[in-house]
Amino acid sequence: MGANKKVEEKIFKLIKDDRLIESGDKLLIALSGGPDSVFALHFFIKFKKKYKIEIAAFHLNHMLRGKEADKDELFCKKLCAQFDVSFFKEKSDVKKIAKANKKSVEETGRDIRYNLLEKYSEEFGYNKIVTAHNLDDNAETILLNVIKGAGIKGLCGIPVKRGKIIRPFLHVQKGEILEELQREKIKFRKDTSNLSSNYERNYIRNEIIPKLKKRINNNIAESLLRTSQNMNSVSKYIDSQIELIANELISVNRDTITFKTSKSVLFQGEIRNELFVYLLRNILKTELSQNDVLKLEKIYNSQTGKSIQLKNRVMCFRERDSIIIKQNQTPKDNRVIKTLFKIGETAELFGNEISSAFVDEITFESSKNVEYICADKLSDDFVLRRWKAGDKFIPLGMKGFKKLSDFLTEQKVASGSKSEQLVVENGGEIIWVIGHRIDERYKIKNGCSKKVKLWMK
Repeated sequence: MGANKKVEEKIFKLIKDDRLIESGDKLLIALSGGPDSVFALHFFIKFKKKYKIEIAAFHLNHMLRGKEADKDELFCKKLCAQFDVSFFKEKSDVKKIAKANKKSVEETGRDIRYNLLEKYSEEFGYNKIVTAHNLDDNAETILLNVIKGAGIKGLCGIPVKRGKIIRPFLHVQKGEILEELQREKIKFRKDTSNLSSNYERNYIRNEIIPKLKKRINNNIAESLLRTSQNMNSVSKYIDSQIELIANELISVNRDTITFKTSKSVLFQGEIRNELFVYLLRNILKTELSQNDVLKLEKIYNSQTGKSIQLKNRVMCFRERDSIIIKQNQTPKDNRVIKTLFKIGETAELFGNEISSAFVDEITFESSKNVEYICADKLSDDFVLRRWKAGDKFIPLGMKGFKKLSDFLTEQKVASGSKSEQLVVENGGEIIWVIGHRIDERYKIKNGCSKKVKLWMK
């Protein structure tokens, strides 16, 4: 390689301007076997001494194209062996995993690929990961983002670097790469699935961009690059301001995110939408979808008690002064999962531990997680379970039954937390709504011979 100095100069400039590579770096190159990644591997083989670096390659067999995929893997292996480049490979049934997780094949393949690149770079000490995205890839990404309504961030295109990932070929056109490979008679694998327009990106690449080039702007990739560079400057400023606001409005506790709506009224809809974009991208770390942004706006404008589901099993619940967001939830999960225990034992459910013991005296406790009951009329078998629709009990201090759902509402239990409410049961009757109240029938009265302490750790 090297007949076309213009292409090399573009790469040199980007590496220098953005400080992508330093002497002593160890690069792990994502190698699919296609023209872009093969070009990237040959470039760094040639300029390994110039940059004083070590290189290796990683290949993921997506198992999407049967024998063709296996041939891609073998090609990459032989190519690396030819130039004495360390080679790592993995196989993953991307289609099967995508179906199980209800994600697109494209998104799943990308997630798996980056996760494995990260894993191998960590394990074998490679401090930079190289992907061979080019100028045309950037144009496709910007158009896709615009179509999906991804906002300002979508106009920024593919970042030149993100964490340890670097993209030194982002300013080189696909056509220039193909010309270089042809000039140097370098072989590469052709992915015939790229010719199909079934996938979103392929449709943009094969159908939309050629028409835009023909009818509007033949240099669309360069124009979109300039747009992305301008928008990056704008985006960095907006990001800094949105992050300041987000730190005031959004808090995270394990898998629960709280968005304070009481303060967000100070901000106009456009800024609120940018906050939702920030929430999805930076906190939930999900692929950005305008549909999810619209859903968050909808739940924001809903009344207390309403809920809505985003993708990837993310549920949003509208509370009085906040939106509660929980990951890995289902819209309606009525499973009654339970565990059995006897007095003197500890029961555990969903990470909550309930302990029990016979006591002679009652000690005043200020905690709602400690209660005393009379067990004279109870069996030895207690049940710790999640509450279910139809549950009822007689709250301490009352005479009649009350539906547990109504009781929790009166106690101002957040909609997002209701599904997690636990109860202690004996003989089919609720003894204790944990953290709230015991049943009137089981309070300790004069003459009670079996006093039991129940507490949640």
